[in-house]
Amino acid sequence: MRIGRASETVRKCPLTFELGGEGGVLFFVDGKWFAARNRCPHQQFEKLHEGEVEGTIVTCPMHGWKFDLRSGLSVNAGGRLRMWNVVEKNGDVFVDRGEAQ
Repeated sequence: MRIGRASETVRKCPLTFELGGEGGVLFFVDGKWFAARNRCPHQQFEKLHEGEVEGTIVTCPMHGWKFDLRSGLSVNAGGRLRMWNVVEKNGDVFVDRGEAQ
């Protein structure tokens, strides 16, 4: 699914979107795109887009669980974010629900 133009989208990150009936959030960190389901696995809150981002770590604003956007794994608790594939092509950003590698 096309999310938008890379040049415009970068200014709005983190950016929420809907994909296949699920909420997602797009991040742009250190020149790289990351997309995740916008839901913390702790208590299923859909607030990751409101979390603080430091480097590649996003902190859920509800209870402070921290996740590495490179892997989706928590760095201070249990659980893992569902990460999705992101591709930038011809200046557009695309996300699909295939699990990111």
